[in-house]
Amino acid sequence: MTKAAVVVLADDERHANLGRLVNALETAGEFAERDADGVDLISDGAGTRWIPHLEDEESDQHELYRSVWEYTSVWDFPSGASGVGDTVDDAGATRPADHDGHPSIRAPRGRLRGHHLLSLRGPPGPSRRR
Repeated sequence: MTKAAVVVLADDERHANLGRLVNALETAGEFAERDADGVDLISDGAGTRWIPHLEDEESDQHELYRSVWEYTSVWDFPSGASGVGDTVDDAGATRPADHDGHPSIRAPRGRLRGHHLLSLRGPPGPSRRR
């Protein structure tokens, strides 16, 4: 059994990040299709800003998102800090807060223990480019 945690950190401010989001949804779907595999789709940091877009039934990504919704977690602190906490709550999404509102990768009983991590994030901002 392969367990994967697909982590979306890419914000919703760049068009290229939509591709990262779709890749995350497709990857989670691929793992979900195999009963022997386990998957967690995690929206953390700026990646939580996608939730209102994904919840919109007119969104091109809504159906794909709903197909993996049961595996989705939106981490507590960043969803509140990004101003999407109410949308996350209205959607009924899980809002874990293992480690100060973020996923615990280290904890022996942490949610992600034993998972292979796949992180989809955007490129660094202009101030971090070299």
